[in-house]
Amino acid sequence: MTCEAPHPAGTITADAFQQMSAMVTSHWIPQVIRAAIDLGLPEHLADTALAADEVADKEGSAPGTTYRLMRACVVLGLLRGDRDGRFRGTPLLATLREDAPGSLRGLALATTLPGQWLAWNAFTSSVRKGATQASEVLGTDFFHYLEQHPDEARDFSRGLTSTTALWTSTAAQVIDTAGVGVAVDVGGADGALLHLLLKANPGLGGIGRASCRERV
Repeated sequence: MTCEAPHPAGTITADAFQQMSAMVTSHWIPQVIRAAIDLGLPEHLADTALAADEVADKEGSAPGTTYRLMRACVVLGLLRGDRDGRFRGTPLLATLREDAPGSLRGLALATTLPGQWLAWNAFTSSVRKGATQASEVLGTDFFHYLEQHPDEARDFSRGLTSTTALWTSTAAQVIDTAGVGVAVDVGGADGALLHLLLKANPGLGGIGRASCRERV
């Protein structure tokens, strides 16, 4: 039996370089996922295989770049390609289908919003100043920005709902509401968690963020 000698302190291994390279170049992955959603790949390739030019014809996109996108999706495990140049979706891609239970489509769109990515450009400045970078980059705080960009606000809301469905579907079952008459969803989007809580506790009233005067 042989044992590898421990690396001296400060020695940089090849694995470390590879790991760091993967980390600093991973920014393209969420954007490829967003583009895949935008071109409808989760739906188009759910039950059939299509060539890139067929997808491009359906979506009105450029065939060449559509093909390159789909090859990138193969690298990520979202698609499988065959020798005839056709592509089929994988179970990983199916998590982005709009009709999939627990779909992560909303989360993928929310985390790649322009308002989200622009703010990250000033992250280092934020660390040095000890203040949020959103106002510096967006001209206002993030939620006022969303009010001015309703399309992004819609996707952000769906992202919160997507996250709620994934991580907090059982939370309502364990939250103790004994002695509580009304639950208030202070920072919610469309009240997905609040609705789960009310469903688990029929005698509980609920107030959503959209209107504190209206009970759910």
